[in-house]
Amino acid sequence: MWDCSGKGPAGRRPQTLKHHLFPLRAMRYQSDGPLLASGCAEGRVAIWKPSKRDDPDMTASLGSPVTALSWSTASGHLAVATEDGSVVVYDPRST
Repeated sequence: MWDCSGKGPAGRRPQTLKHHLFPLRAMRYQSDGPLLASGCAEGRVAIWKPSKRDDPDMTASLGSPVTALSWSTASGHLAVATEDGSVVVYDPRST
């Protein structure tokens, strides 16, 4: 990931976040917060504070590939949809 704030990514090194072993299916930043969520084809979800550290703050295994991620602007919750039709909601403030 490149930091695109200020003058943009030119001349900056990208930050590499390592956790998923399978291809990513979805990534989404909070629209009004510092958290990034990622989900992969293995069904693993990770929540990160990329500006603070390179390791995820929370991880979960859902058992079915992740198909979509969506942050609630009202509550800060993360909804995760999976290929088997499940939807799981996380409150990252409780981790």
